[in-house]
Amino acid sequence: MIFVATEGNVDEPSYIEELKPILQTANVTTRIVLLDRQVCDTQSHPNHVRDGILEFYQKHLKEIFRHDDELWILFDIDNHFGPRGKASSVEKYMSFLDSLKQSENHPEINPAVSSPSFELWGILHYMEPDDLDKDKIFRNQKTNGSTYLKRRFSELWNENGRCFTKQNVLLAIQRAERGLLNQDVENMIREPGTTVHFLLKKVFTD
Repeated sequence: MIFVATEGNVDEPSYIEELKPILQTANVTTRIVLLDRQVCDTQSHPNHVRDGILEFYQKHLKEIFRHDDELWILFDIDNHFGPRGKASSVEKYMSFLDSLKQSENHPEINPAVSSPSFELWGILHYMEPDDLDKDKIFRNQKTNGSTYLKRRFSELWNENGRCFTKQNVLLAIQRAERGLLNQDVENMIREPGTTVHFLLKKVFTD
């Protein structure tokens, strides 16, 4: 079983909920359990998401956690660790990744990261990565209250019936794997990319 905590309290949980009927019809044996977050919970820093899943583990999972169960957190780089690519930001991010490693108090927490934001993963459901402007992605400038990636994803979402299909998800996994976007979790603070496909690939292939 996979337990997932998300940074966002709207977009990411909505995506997981969209996947559930797809998983039910795809002979998938792995279950995703989404940790509840209230819409009014605005503490979205990855540290908060990590602490939330650790608290859930200690209270509800520690005594029943199986060897094949997994903890995951779904989060964006954004500017949570400071300006992307700066040495001080890299140091903070690497320290955060270290805190996810297995310890005597908890199992490993697997990071499903998007840089700069989750909308990049959403866009891969509909577009090839070589059709994307990596510079615009990484800068992700905000215009009229909406970032470049939010606008682009919204356009594609509306053009494609405002839904995901199993084919969309499998295409997104393939596109993320082709290497045109960063897949190295340690380099997410420096380059645009995503590792969300590692979570989804596990769900669809286990």
